[in-house]
Amino acid sequence: MITTIFPTVEILPLPDAQPELEYFDGSTNGAWLDQIRSLSNDRNEEFVFVGGSKEDLAILGERFETEVLIDRFGKDENISATKIREALKMINPKILPQIIKFDYQ
Repeated sequence: MITTIFPTVEILPLPDAQPELEYFDGSTNGAWLDQIRSLSNDRNEEFVFVGGSKEDLAILGERFETEVLIDRFGKDENISATKIREALKMINPKILPQIIKFDYQ
């Protein structure tokens, strides 16, 4: 969905510091952020991470610039990406481009 709306955006896979862990416990945050910084340095680019709340971006925000486009936990918001994806599945793909118009400046 992202590349359809933003065709020039490059999406990179984020490294997993310890893929053998079954449950995320936060113990690998530093190693994970180091790997992302290394990827940023290798590309000679500064990464900006975009998300739906400060909470979603908290760990990344420790070392990188972050941006909340829509605060899904804001005072009048309770946006669930899962609910949005489920609703989009019911829309005929032929008319989806007419329904979703995004004016990003």
